[in-house]
Amino acid sequence: MPTEAATDHCQLDVIHTAEHALSRYQLALQCPTQGKAFRYEISVNKKGPAGSSRTSQSGKGVMDATTQTLGNIKVNTSPQDNVEVTGMIRDSDNQIIAEISKVFPPQ
Repeated sequence: MPTEAATDHCQLDVIHTAEHALSRYQLALQCPTQGKAFRYEISVNKKGPAGSSRTSQSGKGVMDATTQTLGNIKVNTSPQDNVEVTGMIRDSDNQIIAEISKVFPPQ
């Protein structure tokens, strides 16, 4: 299970923060390229005793040399939930330049 993916010198990671039963998931994109347009997709799949849910978000941006935080998905979680987060970055030609899949197992 990869925790970080890099393609075309771009790095993509998942940011996870939790406060009580609310978990927040975002993507962290770092590319050395500046001024290049991109589209991101983030998806959160949660499975647990109470059932399952899937939440997705997408958007557009322009690369800069800093780490960019993309997306903002919040879901209620319990210690028994298994959460998988996937993310993908595509350039203006619809080519995948970075992707990631990260699992947050029950705690």
